[in-house]
Amino acid sequence: MYFEHSASELGLPKLCDALLHSSQTPLTVALDGDLGAGKTTLARHFAEALGIAERVTSPSFVLMNVYRHPQESLGKAGLIHADFYRLDDRSGACLMAELEELQAMRPAWVWVEWAKRIPSFADAVDIQLEIAVVENARCYQFTGVSTQGMLAVKALKERFA
Repeated sequence: MYFEHSASELGLPKLCDALLHSSQTPLTVALDGDLGAGKTTLARHFAEALGIAERVTSPSFVLMNVYRHPQESLGKAGLIHADFYRLDDRSGACLMAELEELQAMRPAWVWVEWAKRIPSFADAVDIQLEIAVVENARCYQFTGVSTQGMLAVKALKERFA
């Protein structure tokens, strides 16, 4: 399943809320797009849709940021935001193992920037999200990869139909 949506930053809260409500379980989203396309901006808006008040920053230098939901003890999902830009297959495998361990410990959506740089990560992806800059807006291309991802993208598409 595939869905494409264009929006300025003002439209991101609605898009992120729709994505959040497109799945009953947290998913893994692979974010790809040119430098400055808005990957971290989109992750920030998604964290806000989750109810996370903490400021979301780029994980480029630290590789991964973990944002806990204030009601995590009640089963509310947080956000794990990672960046594979500076990784090779070996270091990528280490970070992937850490991501899996964190997911096992708590419910969390996982958003990974530059996911295509580590081909072995493709097996863990539910939704592939490509961001392209088109004039003053961004074009968001959602592709469901896993069964859960395809269902979520279908639900997302239906919300905007």
